[in-house]
Amino acid sequence: MLRNMCRCILQQSHGSMQQQTKMVYRLMCSQVTTSVELHVEKEDLGSYYKELNKSLSSKSLAKVQDVVESRLHHPAASTLADLVQFSPDLQRLVALGVSFTEVEKYEGAPDLLASLSYFPQINDMVNLLHSMGIEDVASVINRCPFILGQHVETIKERVLYLSAKKFKRNQISEIVCRCPWWLLEEISEIDARLGAIQVVFELKAKDLRTMTTKSPRVILSDIIRLKEFAFTMRKVYSLEPKQLSRMVTNAPSVSITSRTSLKRRLDFLLDTMEISMEQIIAWPSVLRNRERRIEERHKLLKHLGLAEYDATKAGYVSLQRLVSGKTDVFCSEVAHISEQQYFDFIKTL
Repeated sequence: MLRNMCRCILQQSHGSMQQQTKMVYRLMCSQVTTSVELHVEKEDLGSYYKELNKSLSSKSLAKVQDVVESRLHHPAASTLADLVQFSPDLQRLVALGVSFTEVEKYEGAPDLLASLSYFPQINDMVNLLHSMGIEDVASVINRCPFILGQHVETIKERVLYLSAKKFKRNQISEIVCRCPWWLLEEISEIDARLGAIQVVFELKAKDLRTMTTKSPRVILSDIIRLKEFAFTMRKVYSLEPKQLSRMVTNAPSVSITSRTSLKRRLDFLLDTMEISMEQIIAWPSVLRNRERRIEERHKLLKHLGLAEYDATKAGYVSLQRLVSGKTDVFCSEVAHISEQQYFDFIKTL
């Protein structure tokens, strides 16, 4: 990061060599926190200033970098915010809506962004993402800054691959918005994963596209974990191939639920609540809810005489109504009590 900051000072500053030297010097002063961190004492900055002045007067950027790195064994943990004032390229990213706070969560991302030029590198990628129907490009960059380090033509090829697999334009944009890391995967890797998942769950091509669009992260998950889920549902809970396909198409993320949590939730739904497997298959998202949430709400409804899960009877409560919505909505629309009554009951469990 420090190397890029010095580069920007030299490239963007139009002042004299002496002014440039002072800018770098002030920058270094601001970076000194402890001698332990930087391996340089504050009193050493005087001689350091002279070295910088000599290097800058020779207009040798490489020499300046050598001086910086030789004097600081471990460069300070500078942020992109420190560099913005020197870099119009980073200023344009800020204007686009990119959050450096988010970007800096990824190791190596700050240095990548600091090294790129907005024109043409970043601008071309932004235009490509816009052409894919992605409106909030900044959100994509915030969650996957490394996409800016990719060649535009490479990304185009990966998008064309999805088009060739009959993914619609809106599906492709949804995939990228939900999981931008997709665009960093090689075509051969994605193709192999899609093929394997289609076999594991015996999916039709249309269902595979639906599953991928709804939860692209699942496609990037450990294939062994997906196979274990399929095995458990077939062998332990006796699901037919069509039932399993329907389940993962309706709620793909269920397939990456831990085996222990999956068993606890299914056993409670099937044995305690006496919910049919067909009901679970129709709305499998219930399996992504915490056991505590399911158990507390069920016990409250049972206490109130409202635990009716048979769709043919009056007062029927669907699984979606049982677990969806915040507590206030559940209390008013399903349990017909106040939140305080709800919390008072929970304390008795």
